[in-house]
Amino acid sequence: MQSIHPQLEQAIKEEILYSQKLANENLKVTPNYFPLMNT
Repeated sequence: MQSIHPQLEQAIKEEILYSQKLANENLKVTPNYFPLMNT
């Protein structure tokens, strides 16, 4: 298994964190974004 390039790996981690941050912001704005979680 080849190791991922460190900078690429870091960029992926940052992208994931940013996506999670956006998801959290969306949940604050629209609580019904995931209807199944509010049952």
